[in-house]
Amino acid sequence: MEQKVSNKITYLYFLMSILILNLHSVYMEQFQASELALVVNQFVKIICNMSVPTFFFISALLFYRNCEKKQWSRVILAKIKTLIIPYICWNLICFPLKEFKNYLATGSIATVGIKDIVYKVLMSQYDPVLWFIRVLFIYFLFYPVILFLVRRQRLCLGLIALLLGINIIIGPVTGYSTARYWLPIYLLGGYLGYWRKDNIFHRKTSLKSIYVSFSLVTLIILVIGAYFSDIGMYLCRMISPLCYWVMGDIFFIERSPKWIEKQSFYIYCTQMIFSVVAQKVWIRLFGNGLASALFANAGIPLILLVVILITARVFHLIMPKLYDILTGGRSE
Repeated sequence: MEQKVSNKITYLYFLMSILILNLHSVYMEQFQASELALVVNQFVKIICNMSVPTFFFISALLFYRNCEKKQWSRVILAKIKTLIIPYICWNLICFPLKEFKNYLATGSIATVGIKDIVYKVLMSQYDPVLWFIRVLFIYFLFYPVILFLVRRQRLCLGLIALLLGINIIIGPVTGYSTARYWLPIYLLGGYLGYWRKDNIFHRKTSLKSIYVSFSLVTLIILVIGAYFSDIGMYLCRMISPLCYWVMGDIFFIERSPKWIEKQSFYIYCTQMIFSVVAQKVWIRLFGNGLASALFANAGIPLILLVVILITARVFHLIMPKLYDILTGGRSE
């Protein structure tokens, strides 16, 4: 892959991971929020909500751009290392933290027995945001089936449209953490990676400003639609990754990402551990008034990001091998 394209993907992942921090750290219930603060927060949440489908979209783009010679068994073994082992480890790390939090809140332990622990680890109930990793691994498990569909253009596009319709009928917010919910955007990424790789990865830079401007306008329209209805939100989630990918051309540059800009996976996995710290620091410094509520949309995620990156650097320096395991080999 061309270095500029690789840089663009790394920067996009880093940006998306920062946006996700807002989703799981900024809650207006902590503030004396006015109607204005609630509206601003909702628009910010909508923009940040697009980061999750963008991860699915890019993952499929990368995998299916060159997938013909990939053996299913080797793919699964590789994904166990890069996805499942970190998934289990982070849930085990969060297990005592979650139980201690429950004990402080209720005076009792929520988990009873080994079976209960195993179930909650497998369902990522100790580190809930990792549902994304579980769903992504399911897609890799069905890689031969998805490849069969992607190879057949009309069938694939028809299935994407059908799934969109089914999901809207079932309920555009129902089954958020299921493979069914995100399959349309994943299939679209696979389709474009397989059939349109030259256009996707090697667009004319002379037209970059036009593409970026058009994508920005489209994104604004999608955000407005998402504000007014759940269907608008679902369509926004399914279309916005295309906009983010095109707008990501601003990162199509020679400058290689620094180490901290490559730690998107660690940021994603640890955000729930440190989110309360960032919230308390912000409230302690700036209070819970209207101005604090408005600026918290950026301030709390920024504090959280700094805390996470500091722990990442220290962790990597002190225990590099363990860090490599917990990030699925993404330590460098």
